[in-house]
Amino acid sequence: MWPLILILLSFFPHAKKSEVSFYLIPRQDSVKALLYLSYNAQDMIFKKTEVESFEASIEIDVEVFGKDGELLYGNYWDYIYTVPSYKETKKHVWYSKSIGFILPREDEYKVNITVKNKRGGIIIEKKIKRKAPALISDPIPVNPENYKKGIRKVESIFIKDSIFGVYIYNNGETDTFSLKIEDDRGKDLKEWREVLEKGDNLLVIPITEYEPGSYTLSVKNSEQRELIFYKIGFGTLKGRYYKEILAVLSYIASYKELDSLKKAQGKELERVWRNFWKRRDPTPETPQNEFEEEFWRRVEYADEHFSSGLKPGYKSDRGIVYIKLGPPDEIERHPFDLEAPAYEIWYYYNLNYKFIFMDKKGVGDYELVYPPRYILDELLRTR
Repeated sequence: MWPLILILLSFFPHAKKSEVSFYLIPRQDSVKALLYLSYNAQDMIFKKTEVESFEASIEIDVEVFGKDGELLYGNYWDYIYTVPSYKETKKHVWYSKSIGFILPREDEYKVNITVKNKRGGIIIEKKIKRKAPALISDPIPVNPENYKKGIRKVESIFIKDSIFGVYIYNNGETDTFSLKIEDDRGKDLKEWREVLEKGDNLLVIPITEYEPGSYTLSVKNSEQRELIFYKIGFGTLKGRYYKEILAVLSYIASYKELDSLKKAQGKELERVWRNFWKRRDPTPETPQNEFEEEFWRRVEYADEHFSSGLKPGYKSDRGIVYIKLGPPDEIERHPFDLEAPAYEIWYYYNLNYKFIFMDKKGVGDYELVYPPRYILDELLRTR
């Protein structure tokens, strides 16, 4: 079975943690650098303010050196995050930042990136080496509709439409290129030719004929020299995995919403889907939906850490609690007690919850033994 993350999301690491992604996109006489950062509120130091809120100050430092050690670029950015209560400072909330800047063309780039609390403590420290980009940039997944409006934001939410957009910059002359899509076993699924104009190019790839999963996009020029070898993953609101998606959504969706998602078809389904998440967006004035991103990160974590030979992690008792409530404040683990099967105690102090899970069958499937099962059922009915 595909990892659920490849079914639901377009691309991201299998274990969510603080991330740094660094792209170099060729331009006519220079290179555009795109830096994407993701870090968690639990790594940040919050301090109480005079107005009873809590505030964290983050500094992002970037230095870029050339092959010979010459400093090509250096800058820093300060960001302040404010939450209304102490409880909010302990939540498993992810923050993302994207930064772009221009670099001169060099053979090689060495990049130092640091994200730190201004009150002390490193959140991310990363050193990256990148060779100068080829004439054709690495593909960047984009929403085709946003691209037409001039927005080239990297897609981080799984594909909900019937097309997959990839942005490529061609710094050379107009040429004919061959493109090929392969599945994870190396089987050729589709091959076609495109003319890539000098400058910006948007490749629109229809994905309706493919099941959700992991694929490879490769690009060769007219001399059959391979320029790009790029892994992509996507999911759709169609196909046999949609029932699995609905099963996970049942943890947060009302019965009426689930019924609409089951019955809607085509464009109506896409509209219902968008409205489902829009209603839960804590910051509707921004393009990012933090609730949706956090929900799928919890699903990813549950599938990664709680799966057993009996069921996937997102269907396990621990997975259900984790997806519904987020990470516990404390986990007390008892893996080797002589007189009892392995068990774990999860504490949610702010919510006044305690859950005990026991591996009764000894196969890694920890079942809820306390509180009574109906408490978990009532928790799921609270939507």
